[in-house]
Amino acid sequence: MNLRNCGMFEELGDNEIKELQEFSFENSFKAGDTIFMEGESSKYLHILLEGSVELVKANFKFGEYHLHFIDAPSMIAELPTFDGIAFPATCRATSDVRIVKIEFDIFKTKMLSRQNISYSFIKSLLQKIKILEGFIQKELCLSAEEKIISMLADTPAIFEHKKHVDIAKILNVTPETLSRTLRRLKEQGVVEFDGRKVYLLNAKGLKPS
Repeated sequence: MNLRNCGMFEELGDNEIKELQEFSFENSFKAGDTIFMEGESSKYLHILLEGSVELVKANFKFGEYHLHFIDAPSMIAELPTFDGIAFPATCRATSDVRIVKIEFDIFKTKMLSRQNISYSFIKSLLQKIKILEGFIQKELCLSAEEKIISMLADTPAIFEHKKHVDIAKILNVTPETLSRTLRRLKEQGVVEFDGRKVYLLNAKGLKPS
C-alpha cells in the first residue's frame, strides 16, 4: 500500500511511512460492497486510496437517504472515529476501492500531533462540515424542481450516465416524483429531453408549484 497517495502523508519520510504501516492494513472492496454500517463503531481511521464510495443514512420513507459521494484520496468518517462514537451513516463502495485502515489510538498518540498531519486532518473535517451544511440546505430549503435544476447545473451529463432510480435516490425523492417533476419542468421550458439526455435551458423559467 502506498500511503503517500493520501495527501495527509505525502510529506512523511520513509521511516515515518514504515512506522505508520506497522499499525495499518489494506482492504479491497467491489462495487456494491458495504464498508461499514450505520450504528457500528470502529477503532480504525479509514483512508480511501482508490475508487469512490457513497454515504447513506437509513430512512423510513425512502429506505435510505443519499448523503454524499467521496472520491479517493480522502479520509472517511474521521469525525466519529475521532470522537469514538458509532458511524452515523452506512458507507458503500460505488466502484472497486482500496481502503487503508489505521489503528486510530496509536495514530493519535504517534502521528496526530505532527503539524502537517494535524492540519490535513482539520482541513478534512472542515470539508465534511461544509458537505453537511450543503446537505441540510438542500433538504430543508430546495423543492424537487430546485434540486433537479441544481443537479443539472453542477453535473449536466448525469442523466446520460445514471438510471432515473439512482438519480432519484441521490435527490432523496421517489422515482415517481422525479419523473413527474421532469415533465413539469419540460412543460415550463426549463429543461428539454433528447433520448436519455436532459438539458437545462432556463432555470429562471421555473414557476411556483
